[in-house]
Amino acid sequence: MKKLLIQGLLAATFALFVTVFVSAQSATRYRVNIPFDFQAHGVNYAAGDYLIGPLDSVVNKSSLAIRSVESRKTRLLGFTTLVGGVRPGNGKMVFAKADGLYTLAEISTPSFALKIDPTKGNYGIGKVGASMPEVVSLNLN
Repeated sequence: MKKLLIQGLLAATFALFVTVFVSAQSATRYRVNIPFDFQAHGVNYAAGDYLIGPLDSVVNKSSLAIRSVESRKTRLLGFTTLVGGVRPGNGKMVFAKADGLYTLAEISTPSFALKIDPTKGNYGIGKVGASMPEVVSLNLN
């Protein structure tokens, strides 16, 4: 009986450690320096340092926010999809550049991904007569 109790406690302890580890992974925040002004969902952002990560790491880990390091303003970017398996690298942000305007199109990390339709809110991409968008990618730290 004592042996069963010890095995049960060890199993519960292991489960607790796994849960804490997974929670810590999904609450990862990334820092990126964006050297150009850009927009996402029709909102304009100034060039600078930003933090990308969950809006709330306790209640809703799928909500992705962007926070300006300088102004400390935080905005919701959208809801992520969890990525299965382990992907190498820190992640990246992908922008579509058309007619001199950068629009956030994708954020991809080892644990989550977010895709944004760059034509929504951007009146330069997808407009008749607009130039073909150029893809610009930045690494997350």
